[in-house]
Amino acid sequence: MSLLDQDGAFLPISTTASTVTADEWISAINFINRVNFHFESNDQEQMANAFSPNAKAHYPGMSVRGEEEIRALFRDKYSVMIPGVKRYATNHIVDRDEETGGVIVRYQNQLVRYAWPKEVSGPRGPRVAEVLVTSEGLPRIWQCSTIMDRLEKRGGGWCICERYVGDHVADETLNLDKQPC
Repeated sequence: MSLLDQDGAFLPISTTASTVTADEWISAINFINRVNFHFESNDQEQMANAFSPNAKAHYPGMSVRGEEEIRALFRDKYSVMIPGVKRYATNHIVDRDEETGGVIVRYQNQLVRYAWPKEVSGPRGPRVAEVLVTSEGLPRIWQCSTIMDRLEKRGGGWCICERYVGDHVADETLNLDKQPC
């Protein structure tokens, strides 16, 4: 079953009550937020473990499938983009995935550049009482995306079996190739 219409748009969101339980709703959103922290700190192992071994992920201009391709994407593309970026998932909507019995989580993901990679020593997970003073008019929103994750239970917890990244808006002045010298 495709979660997209014939034009590639996400299927409409139901306005009726969901069959998702409160526990599923809370745990699915908690899972998504935890995954964002794994990305923010560039924890490649946890990032990959968040996806099922045969997961599919669809990004603007590319798709990957399976653990090997997902790990390569994180290693080769994400690891250079992560330093100096915080991630914020908002506006979560959780619905039942009638095909798998799991859930579908739709949300807005914002990437906020707070520093250029050269200004930080590497990916930074949450810190205690540290103030980072940046230049170049940062922090600023770098990218906003609508994301739709299909989650399934595996080993007692959620995993992403399919991810769609759509409605991608980016401030290209914050891309890595625009980094001041």
